[in-house]
Amino acid sequence: MVGDGARNPARALARRQGDRRLDPHHRGARAALARAAALPARRVGPPARPRAIFPAFRAFYRFRHGINAATVEAGRTKMAAALDRIAAELRPSGYLAGDTFSVADLTAAALFAPLVIPPELQYRLPDPLPSVLVGYRSALGGHPAYRWVTDVYRRHRGVSAEVAA
Repeated sequence: MVGDGARNPARALARRQGDRRLDPHHRGARAALARAAALPARRVGPPARPRAIFPAFRAFYRFRHGINAATVEAGRTKMAAALDRIAAELRPSGYLAGDTFSVADLTAAALFAPLVIPPELQYRLPDPLPSVLVGYRSALGGHPAYRWVTDVYRRHRGVSAEVAA
């Protein structure tokens, strides 16, 4: 970036965006974002930037997507119902449609993979996981559909070339 942009990338980005709003509408999130953006780029090195910006982003993300205690609980209820449905739909063969692995199994297992995090999952995740996620996963770990996802990945995914063994 040139001119102001080198010292204040947020201001340069805002100028390029014109009338499109980039800032959160909620006053608290807006203030947190302003505090994070005010950090001098020269004094805060790359490893420290995420620590400074994450609290502002978290506040904005929660506001933008309506995340609160009630919506989190509603999401947990929906997740439990979805796991129950998978368990109810499983045939004696252990598959969802017929006696062999199908696109139905692939789709269901892939949709639950971010929660289950089978060892064969091809994406690296934060280590350690947030404690709230560890607790939630632990609570669901005994569910038949949760175990089914792990089994489907073990039997049909194999080790990803993207993940070091």
